[in-house]
Amino acid sequence: MSRKQKVSHNIWYSVFLALLGLFMLLDPINAGIKIGDIITFGCAICFAGHIIAQDEAVKKEINIFRFFLIQIGIVCVLSFLCSIIFEPTDLLNSMQVEFWSSTLVNALLINGILATTVAIMIMVWAQKIVTASQTAIFFSLEPLFAALFSWYLIGEKIGLYGMIGGTIIVVAIIISEN
Repeated sequence: MSRKQKVSHNIWYSVFLALLGLFMLLDPINAGIKIGDIITFGCAICFAGHIIAQDEAVKKEINIFRFFLIQIGIVCVLSFLCSIIFEPTDLLNSMQVEFWSSTLVNALLINGILATTVAIMIMVWAQKIVTASQTAIFFSLEPLFAALFSWYLIGEKIGLYGMIGGTIIVVAIIISEN
């Protein structure tokens, strides 16, 4: 039995507004499209597929923690394999003390524990409550927060289009909740 959900008009409006806001935040007309923008778009497509697949799984009576651990385990194995293929290093040399700087250890802890473990666990838990469409629209806030942090931390300029785009993304979130 399929449990397909009808997507409401508010969700479609929100998706359109979120895409428009993201486009304006990138400002490709004035700033041009960079390779990072293309990679980010590809990542967003993959994340959308992940959210849809995860929605199917978490709506069933499953152990969410076990489901989460399987996801993290698979990501760890695939990431390790990709690092060997795309970033080959001498494994014995990387075990040296100089390689493990405090900056690297902090980055691993922040990205591994906060950005991955905590964030994905919350996402898995929350998807039992909200729809896949709402989850995807919430994730449209990610580039907005990235832009705000880059503005605050390293002084990157956002510009008028970026500010308007960020505002449109927030409006999309509000519409998706009504």
